Amino acid sequence: MRFPLALSMSALLLGTGCSATTGELDTVADSAKLPIPDVKWDPQRPDETVDWSGEACVQMAMGYCGRATTQRRINRAGQPDHPDLYEEDIDKALAGLGVKFVPFESNGEAKAFISWIQDHLRSGHPVVCGCKTYPDQHRDWSVDGFVLAVGFDTNGLWLNTQLYTAS
Repeated sequence: MRFPLALSMSALLLGTGCSATTGELDTVADSAKLPIPDVKWDPQRPDETVDWSGEACVQMAMGYCGRATTQRRINRAGQPDHPDLYEEDIDKALAGLGVKFVPFESNGEAKAFISWIQDHLRSGHPVVCGCKTYPDQHRDWSVDGFVLAVGFDTNGLWLNTQLYTAS
C-alpha cells in the first residue's frame, strides 16, 4: 500500500545475510517489492492504548527472513521503560534477538535516505523506518511510529503501515 508519510532519518536494515523463505523478490526495471504481508498489532498487548508498530515491523521483517517470533518477545527484548518500543529501543530489541542490522547514518539528506532504503530493498532486505505523521499530538517527538518499507517503484515507497489492520 502506498501511504504518504514523512519518514524520519532513523531506519534499520533487517536481514543482513537474510535469505528470504516466504517468496521471491519481484524486481522490474527500477523497482522492487518484497512479498511481506502486513500484520495486526498483538491484540493481547499489555496496554491497548499504545501502538505496537515497532514490534509489528520487526515481526514482519524477521518472519520474512525465516525467523518467526511474537511481538511480545520483540517487546521484551527491547526492554522499554514504557509499554511499547520507542526509537531507541529498536536497536536493543534487535540485538537481544540476535538480529543483524545496519542503522542508517543520517546526514540530513532525504534523497540519500530514500536511496539507501531502495538499495537495501533491491538486495531483498526489508527496512524498518521511523516516521512522523502530521498533524500530530506530540510535536516534540521525532518519531510517532514505525512502518516497514517493503518495496518501491517510480511512484514512491511501498510501506506496510498496520494502519488498516490494527485491532
